[in-house]
Amino acid sequence: MSFPSWQCKPFSSLFILLAFYQFLCVQPVGAATATASTTRHPPPGSVDCNANTTASTETSCPYPNQEQIYSIFNSLQGLQPNYTAFFEHVAENVDWTIQGTHPLAGRYQNKTVLESTFKRITSTAVSGTSFAVSIIHIVGGGLEQWSVQELEVKGVCQSGLVFDNRYAWVTRWGPGRIIVEARAYLDSALVATALIQNELGQFTYSDPRPDIIPWTSLTPQELERATGFDSTDI
Repeated sequence: MSFPSWQCKPFSSLFILLAFYQFLCVQPVGAATATASTTRHPPPGSVDCNANTTASTETSCPYPNQEQIYSIFNSLQGLQPNYTAFFEHVAENVDWTIQGTHPLAGRYQNKTVLESTFKRITSTAVSGTSFAVSIIHIVGGGLEQWSVQELEVKGVCQSGLVFDNRYAWVTRWGPGRIIVEARAYLDSALVATALIQNELGQFTYSDPRPDIIPWTSLTPQELERATGFDSTDI
């Protein structure tokens, strides 16, 4: 089957245009992709705070770099975390918010109260053990006042519950490598389950925070009635 010559010319022109478009547009995309994979450098005249910890770099970087942040959080790692060493880098009047809908959620503005909250969740671990903390990622710091630390926390509670949680702590640093503000994100349901299974029937506790979550100060029996939870199901 043949076509009149006037019908073939538009098709020929179309193929020529497509080939020309591919030459102009498609080829540079590949070149741009290759360039994007190269190492990124700080802007000219700025300091790469994560390159080293020399005195000149430290004077140019107002906040701890990632290596220094790792050193601070490293005291939490392992099966025997040193919370005392870590809290030396937390301000006395720290503004620390634990996000979520579990009994520990809320805003803390006193380091001592915050420490007792940490002990409350770690005390649910099997006697003689603790939760193992691992540092996964650190972002920010150095020239930036804020940093983010991703932590993995694993262990076994006294009730036999496997505690496998991920935390994201968004921290603001002040002078002297001190945390002055933080927001902590975690698995609320797992924390609530750990507390209910391991505190209910053993402790009567109260919450010292001013914006108290009402039911956290109830006795175990009152808590069961308020939540409909039956401790015999554990």
